[in-house]
Amino acid sequence: MNEKKLDWLNSLIADVYEVDKSILNPDTSFLEELNADSLKRTVLSAEIEEETGVYVSVAQLLYMEKLADLYKELGEWLNEK
Repeated sequence: MNEKKLDWLNSLIADVYEVDKSILNPDTSFLEELNADSLKRTVLSAEIEEETGVYVSVAQLLYMEKLADLYKELGEWLNEK
């Protein structure tokens, strides 16, 4: 996994959800720990697409329980050098 890309993604998630990046890991829950609502998921979806070119729909994000689900969805991009 490209650590630089993962760090960028975690920084984005921390900014969108207004949390400290240090709490983020694959087991972090969108609902319980990030208090994710649909508006923040919409922002996250747009930012990911703008910066990476990878489209992750809001509907997909709504079904993701943990950050591991998002990491998996972005796996190809995260594994590029």
